[in-house]
Amino acid sequence: MSLEQIIYLLFIIFLLFSLYVKSKKIEHLEARIKQLSARSSGDGSEDERLLYLRNHLAELDKVKAIKALRKRYPELSLIEANELWQQR
Repeated sequence: MSLEQIIYLLFIIFLLFSLYVKSKKIEHLEARIKQLSARSSGDGSEDERLLYLRNHLAELDKVKAIKALRKRYPELSLIEANELWQQR
């Protein structure tokens, strides 16, 4: 094998490895999305959030409570967190 062929072979191996790593990252992100969507789409999830808000964040002001709620439930949008705050 010539040096040029070895370089091409190494380049192809590098590309294949790079594709493998990217596909693993995509699989990991897809699993994370499924986990977050399953957590947010459950029937009792809103009740769970309201209960958390009432038990842990009742003494905080609105802004701090919404920030803490969104930190606990990262899939929660600002609008949803505000609606939960109004329901408390």
